[in-house]
Amino acid sequence: MILFQFQESFLNLCLELWIVLTKFSDKGFRRLTYFNIFQLFAVILGWTLIFLFFSKKGFTQAEFAIFFIVASLSAVLALIFVKTINFRKFIAIGNLIRASIFLLAAVLLITSSVTYLKIEFYMMAFLWGVSFFVFWVPFNIVSFSYSCDKSKATISGIYSVTAISVGIAAPVAAGLIAHNFGYSYVFLTAAVLLLISAWFAFTAKKEDYQGFDTAEYSLEDSMKAIGKAKFTALFDGIISSVPMLLIPIITIFFFQGELEYGSFFSVVNLASAIASLIFVTRSDKEGDRWMYILIPGGLLSLGFVIVTFASTPEIWALSILAISFVSNILGPFSTTIILDCAKDIPRAMVAREMMLNIGRIIGGTVILAFILLNQTRFVFLFFALITLVYILIIKKLAIYS
Repeated sequence: MILFQFQESFLNLCLELWIVLTKFSDKGFRRLTYFNIFQLFAVILGWTLIFLFFSKKGFTQAEFAIFFIVASLSAVLALIFVKTINFRKFIAIGNLIRASIFLLAAVLLITSSVTYLKIEFYMMAFLWGVSFFVFWVPFNIVSFSYSCDKSKATISGIYSVTAISVGIAAPVAAGLIAHNFGYSYVFLTAAVLLLISAWFAFTAKKEDYQGFDTAEYSLEDSMKAIGKAKFTALFDGIISSVPMLLIPIITIFFFQGELEYGSFFSVVNLASAIASLIFVTRSDKEGDRWMYILIPGGLLSLGFVIVTFASTPEIWALSILAISFVSNILGPFSTTIILDCAKDIPRAMVAREMMLNIGRIIGGTVILAFILLNQTRFVFLFFALITLVYILIIKKLAIYS
């Protein structure tokens, strides 16, 4: 019965996403979204169980936090030293890098050397961070170049809901494959799908890239292009360390089985996907962003306080379900703020990626500090405060009123 309800809800979400997508007359945007669904499925399939896999290899929460910091730092370094973007090559190479990460994970299954494990672990972190820049900056430039004044939130919503939708199917698929066949099949499947995705990117038509070929940028010009939204992007990056790092590593304490761990994240994403799409489309129609940021933001801060005291799998699951619901409603608006403030979308996307990763370094470092102090749970109180500051900054900067 539960499985039937899950399938029914997932199909309803896919139908809702399809209805919104078909309202866009531009076939290029639809093709781009389908490509995003394919590559995201591969990435989430391979990534969902990565911390669970390494925890069974003996890695600790502190090492996971360092992994996250290294990944974010390598993204920042790539943004500093690479000054020219080749859209076709970068998107293809980004998928090749991520395919290599999952191939490395598969190799780790057959090694027993602790030293070799740690070297490859941090090598994976470095490559993962580089792929943040190499893939996401050009992809986001192309994606958000389709937006106009009356569709910014909707484009952001489709972008976010695509990830949420795939985040419903891919984690449970990863859990099923690992449970029945082993981790190697999960990582190898993800790698093969990403190799196919790289081929799609490299052979796509020029119009699929909105005419973008190569672009040069400087960080100084990029920061000017993003305007005052750079401050919101920084706080958004800090907060993003919760779903990217904190929740996965704590969930391991409650769900150690591959199937239950993967299913947990599928159910969490299912709760909020349709609501997110509805809110962002209404925001574009009404032209009002502030209330759609204030209410979910306040509820998210409250959710972080409540989850601090979750002590059983049931309470933890319900708390994360509630946090995910409001977080995924708020999520598209963080990108919409960038689009509303951007003077130049390509340069703004570069600045956005830079500020997000600086924020993730800060968030990861704070989480690491709490882990070393044996107070991991109480770090949620820090993020509750940061979320309130994030809302106040949006108000103070008069981005919306």
